[in-house]
Amino acid sequence: MTEKEIDNQIKNLQTVQNVTDVYQEVAAMRMRKVKTGIIQNRDFYQKLLEIYLETQSCYKKTTRSDKKYVTEYSKNTNGKAVAVLLSSNTGLYGSVVNNTFNRFVEDTRNTTEDLVIVGQLGKNRFEALANQRPFKYFDLGDGVDNIDIQIKPIFKYIANYSKIAIYHGIFKNIVDQPVKVTKITEDIEQENTDDKSLSFLFEPSVDKVLKTFEEQLLYSFFDQSVYESALSKYGARMLSLDVATQNVSKVLSQTKLISTKMKHRVQNKRQLESLKPWTN
Repeated sequence: MTEKEIDNQIKNLQTVQNVTDVYQEVAAMRMRKVKTGIIQNRDFYQKLLEIYLETQSCYKKTTRSDKKYVTEYSKNTNGKAVAVLLSSNTGLYGSVVNNTFNRFVEDTRNTTEDLVIVGQLGKNRFEALANQRPFKYFDLGDGVDNIDIQIKPIFKYIANYSKIAIYHGIFKNIVDQPVKVTKITEDIEQENTDDKSLSFLFEPSVDKVLKTFEEQLLYSFFDQSVYESALSKYGARMLSLDVATQNVSKVLSQTKLISTKMKHRVQNKRQLESLKPWTN
């Protein structure tokens, strides 16, 4: 490798280093923007979701002998289950997108539930599988701008299902973004022999409380899952870019060292050549 080629390589590495620094700063800025609100709301929505599922369980027990009432109440759902993968449109998100995809594929491999894939990257990977199943695709930007507008058609589609499971990443810290499966509704007609539900007093009635949940809070549960997914991707991107920056810095240092050694060899050679007339 010539000295000119090494100099060009150093310039290219410095450019890559600057780009990764910029991407990392953008990811950090976006993460700070959404992190506080999402984490503050996390426990609230989790407890609210638990109460909603317990309300469903109570509804099943109180109406188990009244099949006509159950059928009338459930007429707005199709009685089927759906699994929703929240993927991404681009890369540079570390392992969280891959881990979520792998969990989604593994869990749905031998099931009959319908599939929904959100994000171009997940769509491309799923289509590349040997034994892929039919799925419904929705596009969704990787950022949080206009996210409420973008997810409305997705929720409108999945709201027809009796059981909804959302596969997404969740932010714990910069180095840990595990996969989470959020079940935002269960099939209220499914028999459940395990009596694990809490005891509540419902006012005015259990069916009206459950209806209020479904009309006003199901969208909020889905919305929170989408924001959780975005936050986990920001965290994963920061970690991925940090690793990339360290690798680029390491290669850059090694290349500069090679350049310095090469320049010293050239200088030594010139000095030796300048001494030749005197030695003769």
